[in-house]
Amino acid sequence: MKHLVLFFKFLFIPVFFFSQSEESCKSLVYAFNNPEKIISLDLSNQNLDELPKSIGNLVNLKVLVLESNQLKSLPNSICKLTQLEELGLDGNQLSDLPPCLSQLTKLIYLGLDENKFTKIPTSIFDLKNLEELYLNENQITILPESIGNLEKLNTLELAENKIVSIPQSIGKLSNLESLVLDGNKFKTIPETIQKLSKLENLFLSEVEMSTTEKTKLKKLLPKCDVEF
Repeated sequence: MKHLVLFFKFLFIPVFFFSQSEESCKSLVYAFNNPEKIISLDLSNQNLDELPKSIGNLVNLKVLVLESNQLKSLPNSICKLTQLEELGLDGNQLSDLPPCLSQLTKLIYLGLDENKFTKIPTSIFDLKNLEELYLNENQITILPESIGNLEKLNTLELAENKIVSIPQSIGKLSNLESLVLDGNKFKTIPETIQKLSKLENLFLSEVEMSTTEKTKLKKLLPKCDVEF
């Protein structure tokens, strides 16, 4: 469950705000018949088990929503969507992402809640402009040092996974404002977290931290609202 809803901006802007050559739609057929016009495509709840390779023809797409389908993988052609800024994939069957996803350098939002990930795909760590990353309710056990590469993140949600430790590199996320780690397996958080001067909210319910660790953490983050 997302604690902060700051996504899919383009989906809620009426079509008349776009120029006549740009459109938002919910039909894959219409999108493929008008590939250069479409900037926002919402294919949520359409029981898709496969995304056509021709998705890569939508060269001006900025928002792609594929939530609540049955997707187990994505075609490499999705990496041709170099204008993409928001990608919503919550509620699928994904366990990995194409390595070429790192080519989506304009991506600022990535939603991957309720999938089958046991680790964070390495391609994500090259998305240097990413501001929001949601990976709640997966089966992730390790949060790697590479998470520190995502220095523009302001929201990171990893609730209801199986993460056993938090890396020192968490302190590199200097723009982080909201960090959600409820329901994981770690018992301590490194002191580098005190470098997160912009952190406003830290969610840690159902995490087995000792009273000593909780007290220590609150001292490290005196201006942050920490919820155990």
